[in-house]
Amino acid sequence: MWNEPMPKWRTAQEAEHQCQGDGCAKVIAAGEQYLDRALRNSENGHLRYCEKCAEPFIAQADSYHFFNGRNNFP
Repeated sequence: MWNEPMPKWRTAQEAEHQCQGDGCAKVIAAGEQYLDRALRNSENGHLRYCEKCAEPFIAQADSYHFFNGRNNFP
């Protein structure tokens, strides 16, 4: 949708993140890839998904553009 924050693949830095997929208890360790989805109106500003839990979002990739930088527009 227009003006929705776009999901982006990131690499976990020093801090560990908990995957927020339904029923997933995986901890994303430093150096692993995860899908970061920013939320506009929420107490939790980001949702982070491991590669397995990100598969539904990847299936919708036709409607998303995964940005790799500031000047990376479709």
